[in-house]
Formats: sequence, structure tokens, C-alpha cells
Amino acid sequence: MALPFLPPPPIDGSDILEPVLAGRSGASSVMIGRAGALARLIDLVDAAEIVDGDQPAVALIAGEAGIGKTRLVRELLAALGPGVPTFIVAGEPGSIGRAHGALGDFSTGDDPTGCLLRAIEEGVAKATAVLVVEDVHWLDAGSAAAVDAIARQPWPTLVLGTLWAALFTWI
Repeated sequence: MALPFLPPPPIDGSDILEPVLAGRSGASSVMIGRAGALARLIDLVDAAEIVDGDQPAVALIAGEAGIGKTRLVRELLAALGPGVPTFIVAGEPGSIGRAHGALGDFSTGDDPTGCLLRAIEEGVAKATAVLVVEDVHWLDAGSAAAVDAIARQPWPTLVLGTLWAALFTWI
């Protein structure tokens, strides 16, 4: 008899990742063994806030499916608090063939990238903002171009991506 999937309790400020977690069984309500990685991400955000540069810090969380990449992102967002504007772009299996598919609600209209850029500009009222790109390996070309355009702006403070490490050759 299979046990029913019970989602973890919501974490303040990170409920925006719930659609990404939908259907993923085994999601624990407690993060185990990632305190060092979480501390490095928090330090990266803190350092990016004081650096006077024209591009955000970028971090990639790579690992096998189910290892806890999204959980680590949720913990970071919870640590940053609900006042930090956070924008999510999530690739999905099969989305490579759908232009701007990962941009969700921003993928309507003639200029999805411009629509997303305007939404982020309007939403960034503080020095700290985070762009999360879940499942980078599933991004279509249009969504990847939009992420690239965002990463070239003086905001967000951090661009954080998750991906399957097995799909890439690391040099």
C-alpha cells in the first residue's frame, strides 16, 4: 500500500515554488546536511548588496534529480524573508519546443522578454531581488534569452539556477 503524498508545510516567503514542487514525492519539511551551502548562498546575497557593479551575482545549484536543489532554494528564500522580491522562471520537460514556455504568465503578447523585464523593474523597490531559474536544462531558447537579458541588468542582486549535473560536462 503506497503512502499518500503530503506536501511539506508552507515556508513564509517561499510558497511561490509550490508549483515547481507539485507532484514531487518525498519532499521533506526539514532540510538536512545543506547548512554550509545555504550559508554560502546567503553570504553571496549579502556580498552582492555591497558590491557596486552592473551585473548580479550568479549561482548554479547542480545535482541529480531529487537531491534537494529546490529545497535549498526554498530555504534561501525563507532566510531572505518575504520582503525580498523574487521572480521564478521554471523550465519543464517538453518546454524546449514551446517558445517562452518557462516565462509562464509573461509569455503572452508580442514581447514576453520585455514584459518580464518591466514586471521585474516595477517589482524591485529594494536593493535586494532574486531571480530563480528552476531546471535550467529544460529552458527553451526564448526563455533562456529572457534570463540572459535579465542577468545583464543591474538587478536582480542574485540569479540562482538549478540544473541536473549529469546533463553537462564540467570543465
